[in-house]
Amino acid sequence: MHSICQEMGVEYLCFRQPVMGVGKYAPSKDEEGFLDKYSKAVSGSGSGPTYVEVLGQFYDETKDVPGRLPYCVDLVDLFDGKHGMYRDARHQTSVGAAVIADAMIAELQRRNALPQPAAPGSD
Repeated sequence: MHSICQEMGVEYLCFRQPVMGVGKYAPSKDEEGFLDKYSKAVSGSGSGPTYVEVLGQFYDETKDVPGRLPYCVDLVDLFDGKHGMYRDARHQTSVGAAVIADAMIAELQRRNALPQPAAPGSD
């Protein structure tokens, strides 16, 4: 995607998003229940690695990507110290989604990648 965007003159950013079970977020009891239920459903017979183990391995293997690629932004620990960010094992609540959106907008603004609003009366 980066190469295609670069070819078209479009700035590309990718974001490592927070995922329950990875990073510094401390899930509530309800959220832990969501994650446990989902992990058991995905693991099936339980003979292989759990969902959380596979997820953790992927995030461990990709943790250095934002340091190597200037167009990759790490938001994995964005929910550190926050509560009630997930509505199930994989999806954020509206509050969690707003936190991610705010962080993405802030990064775009920091990079001057968003169009600036027209000044009042400049029509």
